[in-house]
Amino acid sequence: MQKKFLGFIVLIIISAGLIGCSIMGKNKADAEDISTDKEMEAVENIKKINQKLVDNNDVSITITEKYEVGDRIYKEIGYTVEIVNKRTDVDLQVGISDVTVNGKKNNPLWSTVVSAGSKSNENITWWVGNKSDKYNPNVKTLEDLKNVKGTVVVSNGKTSANIGKYKINIK
Repeated sequence: MQKKFLGFIVLIIISAGLIGCSIMGKNKADAEDISTDKEMEAVENIKKINQKLVDNNDVSITITEKYEVGDRIYKEIGYTVEIVNKRTDVDLQVGISDVTVNGKKNNPLWSTVVSAGSKSNENITWWVGNKSDKYNPNVKTLEDLKNVKGTVVVSNGKTSANIGKYKINIK
């Protein structure tokens, strides 16, 4: 009886050891999987700024922050812009063209319509990731977004008639 009991205890100890090794091996494999997915780590970086780009009788456009969100494979980098439509009679369409970043041509996305007499917060966005190099060859991180020059184009939201073009320089 004692031999059976002792054999049973030995069996439990061996089983516990095997189960423990199995769990440790699984956790090690999980840790390796996580380390290979570093590209999927979330990125979120926001820097508050206050730079007036345009301020006249028609429109006021101010950059309020510089941001970076997404992951290491696919993310957005850009500026949050506050647009105030000072005109009460017409919706304004606002966009950006002829953009360079540190001297290289870029194609950020930004076009919006702001209703008459209202304000809106919008984003000027550089997409970073799959096939973005041909549009934004030198913007990969928030630090790359410097010495941004271009033209803000403001037009009538219904007729597309030109209201103004304004050269900008974002530092």
